[in-house]
Amino acid sequence: MVRFSKGVVDRNGNLVETDIREIPQRAMLQCPHTIMVADHYRKDNSCRCDDPQHTEMAEWGYTWRKDRWM
Repeated sequence: MVRFSKGVVDRNGNLVETDIREIPQRAMLQCPHTIMVADHYRKDNSCRCDDPQHTEMAEWGYTWRKDRWM
């Protein structure tokens, strides 16, 4: 499993993990681009390379061609 989280400092100065998500390594390796961003994966752990609404891909330099981000 690959663990993703955000760290925030609470009012006592302690680092606290939030937004924890674990994704199986095999799911990430099935992604054509092996993207290491938790939001790139759906709740069923499938990648969003085939999702035209996943516009972050364009921000990362990918272009939509036919039926997936390339």
